[in-house]
Amino acid sequence: MKTRLLCLAAALAVSAAAHAEDPRFEDYPAKVHTGAKAALKLNKETRQFRTRFRELAKQPANFAGHYGLGFAGCGTGCVFGMVYNLKTGRSGFLPEGTITGCYLDDGYLDPIIDYRPNSRLLVLGLDTEKQGCQMRFYVEDKGRFRLIHKRPYTQADAQP
Repeated sequence: MKTRLLCLAAALAVSAAAHAEDPRFEDYPAKVHTGAKAALKLNKETRQFRTRFRELAKQPANFAGHYGLGFAGCGTGCVFGMVYNLKTGRSGFLPEGTITGCYLDDGYLDPIIDYRPNSRLLVLGLDTEKQGCQMRFYVEDKGRFRLIHKRPYTQADAQP
């Protein structure tokens, strides 16, 4: 029993140390846009989702100060992310394409999607096809999403 408790304590300490290195929302501030919105501009890829993008364009900025992020289901446990730039009107998709949960030894983990209106940081916990379950941290940088940190997605991440 003592050995199990020591192993659990060690695992929690390692997990906490790994999470301490994670980027934080406050490290990537963004000023929230309150001005007029640009007209929605659909492109070849986004045109087929025009109804969802039009609804998204009606919403206030919810990411990085001047973006609207929205999500739509693409099957059981699967979503894809849509992006609308309130300043330019440009539309697009999140860098990961589809976002799905993960299967680990401990069971299924729901996908994590976390972001703030006043931060340029986007956090995704998902199953990557080639690298397994990962937490990925992106920063919006001049209209692009730049991967700045990644690590394994664990059961501890799924806990509220």
